[in-house]
Amino acid sequence: MNDKTTSLGELMEEDDAVRKQMSAIEFLGSARGRLVMSKALYLAIKTLNKTKGAKREISTIADMQFMMDNLFPAYQLVASIDEEVTRKRIKRENEKKENDNE
Repeated sequence: MNDKTTSLGELMEEDDAVRKQMSAIEFLGSARGRLVMSKALYLAIKTLNKTKGAKREISTIADMQFMMDNLFPAYQLVASIDEEVTRKRIKRENEKKENDNE
């Protein structure tokens, strides 16, 4: 066989790779897929924002934020609700401790 000849095995591998890509694209189009991507972007942005100085990837953060805001906004709402509930719980616990110490 020469370099331009493709074996049956190679064709089957390519076909399998295409099937997996199509399956992943289909998943991304589902509600669960969009939520997973939204969460991944949210957590990545949160982590990248912790980096200081020259190593901070400002353009990457901006691009991720743009994608999250315009294509995958779902997890931002979930996270903001979760953060608010957590803040209120901590506040109540602290108030209870202060009252118990009086």
